[in-house]
Amino acid sequence: MQNDDVCLVSVATFSMLADRYAEKYFHLDMYDRYLERFVKQIVTQGASVLDVACGPGNVSAYLAKVRPDLKLVGIDLAEGMVKQARLRVPTAEFLVKDCRHIGKLEQIFDASAFAFGLSYLTDDDGFC
Repeated sequence: MQNDDVCLVSVATFSMLADRYAEKYFHLDMYDRYLERFVKQIVTQGASVLDVACGPGNVSAYLAKVRPDLKLVGIDLAEGMVKQARLRVPTAEFLVKDCRHIGKLEQIFDASAFAFGLSYLTDDDGFC
């Protein structure tokens, strides 16, 4: 199986199970102390932040709660996850985009978080 096939299988699975995934994992606070450290580094008022492989919007939700001034954009390749993120964090923008092509985004961000998607990339993905 080629890496693209593995990626598409993962995306389809996450999309199909997005509702259940969000119910189980959205309210976890075990990462809050790390996100607190991250958000302290964002000193610019109204800064733009990219949430890469955003899933149901966990990181964006935390950031929106503690820094409502931030302009949040989340990307995920699983449409079901993007749908969940839009429902759970209506103040942010969420797009169906492949994190492996992050260089093609037309916006420059002041900060980015890549919390949960790294383990799904392989050396062959050509991540830039």
